[in-house]
Amino acid sequence: MEKSPLSNRQDFGANYQEQCNHVADHIRLLFHTAYIIYLEQSNYRSYLST
Repeated sequence: MEKSPLSNRQDFGANYQEQCNHVADHIRLLFHTAYIIYLEQSNYRSYLST
């Protein structure tokens, strides 16, 4: 049974949405990690300066 172009497009849309969510999660995780590292660094610096 051949898929109609419309249902193919809907599949693609769902996949695309999933990919975007996946990428967004990665970016969020990256920012979160960078933020934690930044906080650690500034804590360490203020600890050294006391």
